[in-house]
Amino acid sequence: MTQIHPAQAHPAIRWQPLCALAGVNGAVTLSWIIYRAHLAGLLTQAGFPGAWAPIILLVESVLAIGIEPLAGLISDQTAQQRQTRFPVILLGVISTAVLFISIPLLIQGLQPRGGVADWVPAVLLLWGIAISLFRAPALALLDRYAPLKLLPIAASAITLMGALASSATPLASPLILSFGPVASFILAGVLILVSGGWLRSTSPDTETGIPRRAVTSPSWAALGWIFGVGFGVTLAFRLTVEWFPKVLQAQLPTVQPPLLVGLLFIALAVTALVAGKLAVQLGNHRVMLSGIGIAAALLLVMPFSRSVAVAILLALALGIAFSLVFNGTLPFALESVPPQSVGLGVGMFFSGAATAVSVHSGVLNQLKGQSLSLGIGLGLLALLVAGLCLMGRTQRPLSRELENG
Repeated sequence: MTQIHPAQAHPAIRWQPLCALAGVNGAVTLSWIIYRAHLAGLLTQAGFPGAWAPIILLVESVLAIGIEPLAGLISDQTAQQRQTRFPVILLGVISTAVLFISIPLLIQGLQPRGGVADWVPAVLLLWGIAISLFRAPALALLDRYAPLKLLPIAASAITLMGALASSATPLASPLILSFGPVASFILAGVLILVSGGWLRSTSPDTETGIPRRAVTSPSWAALGWIFGVGFGVTLAFRLTVEWFPKVLQAQLPTVQPPLLVGLLFIALAVTALVAGKLAVQLGNHRVMLSGIGIAAALLLVMPFSRSVAVAILLALALGIAFSLVFNGTLPFALESVPPQSVGLGVGMFFSGAATAVSVHSGVLNQLKGQSLSLGIGLGLLALLVAGLCLMGRTQRPLSRELENG
């Protein structure tokens, strides 16, 4: 039986720039992993307390809450005026890569003098701002690479790369640390530049079909639903990844929790294409809500993972459930706003995600000593928020209906 290539199965999807966009997402995700792994050590080398690392990460998350939608909005305006988002994207890619590579090199330069450089925290925050400038404009390009009805399949490439890169946190953190900050930061910076260049070279000079004047504006309600989904899904996933190892350590002391958390990420990655196909066939909202329901049920049974086999099955099931949810988030954001506001829509999703990270890092991390039932309860509450926001957006904007017939 002849196998059908994805490009033949869905000729309307522009696979080459889509793969480049997935590469950008993977490079950005990997850079954050490297950054978090080395941040405390870099601060110590620069003469600052390593305990500042969580504070800097929290400040960067708080800044991203406002920067992500603003960057998306600016890219929308640029796209309407110049028929392309790449001025904003390339500015962010180049500044992010240059700042990222320069961080360990500048700190290494302090070592002969052994002094404290007051500019180090400022450079770290500038990098966090730079990476927030181009993520929403870049991922808004997904709207140009696939028709609305096939967005979940196109998004699966982005989900796949992001999840595979994220698996480096539980599976490869010792390896990343062993490379040292200079080699790791240079590698990630080069990957950002290469993937950004690949994206630019495979994309047309202009984006057709972008209205020069807004036909309709996104409603505040739609933007609120997008923000709520980003907040709820991200917070639920963070709590799950945090509490799952605690359950394993308490009930299965001989099991290595990082391996099973890594298995969760891999399951999330490899089932992304299936999630995309299901969303096209059954409806993105329905599949996302099903994933939320399954994830909620799995959180409830998490305390009963008292054997290695059950723990492995639970890790795989959690990965599959969150794949059904995460793979639909970008299509949900894109379809919830008019085509001339997709950058703002994606930016609102990441603003919600950044808010979840800020709440988790600044507030919920203080509850580490609390009971397992509290952590699971908070995870269920976050999933409820995401589900209610999904159900709240019941009508697709008229401009999207007209665009896709």
